[in-house]
Amino acid sequence: MKSAKIKWMYISAVVLLPAVVVFLLMCRPAYYRRVPPFTAGSGQRQVGLYLTHELLASIYNNSQRCEPFDAVITQKAINDVMSLGEWPQEFGGIKFFKPEVFFSTDRAVLVGAANFNAVELVLTVVAAAEFDAKGLLKLKLEKVRIGVLDVTLFAKMMAAGFSRRQFNPEDGENEDLRAKAVKSLLYGRPFEPVFSIDGKKVRVKKIDIVQRKAVIRIVPAGN
Repeated sequence: MKSAKIKWMYISAVVLLPAVVVFLLMCRPAYYRRVPPFTAGSGQRQVGLYLTHELLASIYNNSQRCEPFDAVITQKAINDVMSLGEWPQEFGGIKFFKPEVFFSTDRAVLVGAANFNAVELVLTVVAAAEFDAKGLLKLKLEKVRIGVLDVTLFAKMMAAGFSRRQFNPEDGENEDLRAKAVKSLLYGRPFEPVFSIDGKKVRVKKIDIVQRKAVIRIVPAGN
């Protein structure tokens, strides 16, 4: 009798587990909303002006003064800039719709939808940044969810395989900042957050992520 009960529990688990996983993958988190498509026109012009005439101009002008300064990136600004891209975008047969970025205390959260074989799934990615005692920056991919199911380990493995086709894992200091940032997210490698603006080297000293904005402290890095 006991053996039959155990067998029945095993069969039930085998049958129900895939259904539970599918249910968790298909769930839409309460915070998700489909971002409406961006319409070209005056709105697009305003976003372009903000990017070139305000944000980038401010970073450029302050970097030339060789003094520490703060670059403030608001949640609205980064989402407006993302709207300039062409959405949806397709990679490997998966169609990605325009995501939305949220800034909360010490965290940046990206939420979007992907369509695979006519099935739409909601993706959530949570990332953070920290500095070590030497001033090296580490970007941390803290959590990845599909629906409400945590798939962080699987997502890191998939992303690492993709990044190897784009960036050589063995490359060192000669890499650009984008490659270093990607490897930091995927492999936990700290890196020197130093870049040049019109011949002036600057360093990211601190990143404070609070509600609806990120405040980036930038200081001269010397030549």
